[in-house]
Amino acid sequence: MRLRGDGSPEGFLDQPDEFTTIRYEIAEPGIALLSLDRPDKLNAFDERMIREMRAVIWRIAFDETVRVLIITGEGQGCCSGREILGLDYENNLPSSQYRAYVRANHEMLDDLEALEKPVISMVNGICAGGGVEIAAASDFRITAEDAQYVLTENNIGVIPASGAASRMIQMIGIGRLKEMMMPTLPVDGVEAHRIGLANRVYPLDDLREGTLEFARILCERAPLALGMAKHVINSCQNVDTETGRIIERLGQSVLINSEDAREGNAAFRENRKPEFKGRCSRTSTVSISGSNTAGPTPTAGRARLHYSSCMARDALPGCGTVWSTFLRTNGPETGLFPICLAMGGPTMATITAWDIWRPTWRRCCAMPVKS
Repeated sequence: MRLRGDGSPEGFLDQPDEFTTIRYEIAEPGIALLSLDRPDKLNAFDERMIREMRAVIWRIAFDETVRVLIITGEGQGCCSGREILGLDYENNLPSSQYRAYVRANHEMLDDLEALEKPVISMVNGICAGGGVEIAAASDFRITAEDAQYVLTENNIGVIPASGAASRMIQMIGIGRLKEMMMPTLPVDGVEAHRIGLANRVYPLDDLREGTLEFARILCERAPLALGMAKHVINSCQNVDTETGRIIERLGQSVLINSEDAREGNAAFRENRKPEFKGRCSRTSTVSISGSNTAGPTPTAGRARLHYSSCMARDALPGCGTVWSTFLRTNGPETGLFPICLAMGGPTMATITAWDIWRPTWRRCCAMPVKS
């Protein structure tokens, strides 16, 4: 595992030392601003921009100080979509190679949708083609009145194929989406708000402050619940209602054991404003006993375990009543010893072990055991 200077994982993506196609900054506490920075090309994105955007999204996922991401464009345009030179290259690939090549573009958009933090597209001008698809992959679209949303792909003989149809059909309806995709009719900011494509609309001069005002509201909310709400809503778009309710219960069963949930309930009872920290689990103390099957018996008699359990009766029928895990010890005596947690009913537990000999915490894995 390679870590960056701030302690976050370097991960599997290219992590450039400096950005050349985007600007990334903390606009104010809790709010990150990612600006597409190719104004001479109306912020059209190329391979480099895709890599840099994915790098930023990855970093934000592990940065607990960032609670909201805003995406916008420098200059007079938000994003004019895929750069034409890139389109010329990929459109001349054999079909199988084209699908492999374009998948990287799709994964950048999927990263935005999967990020467990709110993403706002601040649309300040022309938003065309892939720019519309970036906006559609975001959770919220806040737009200038004179912004222009347009899906121009038909003009070069193709369709928008990076999420416009799949994400926008439920957002604005099949009829309006066909109007945008087939005759390529533009939609301004006011109309985008009327049809449900934009969440809020402002005069251009008020756009930044209006967007920041909305982001500040999100920063005050419970971050774990925001991330879970995003996952549940996105997942429920594509499932039947019964499965949707299972997903809702499963998500809620994770949140009820969080420190944020305890803080929210306490603040409500005490008639005060909650102070959410984004902490996901409660602390308990368990005894460690028995012989160590993979090393010497630890000298310490008790270890502190940080854990959360989530009920999965509906999602995991037939799951056993016991989940086991192994705590790896690091210190004067190193080894593995098993810890079994007997749960009352079909449940699953996620275990985080606190190292009992060192000041740094280490995680261990949970494995299901059939009853």
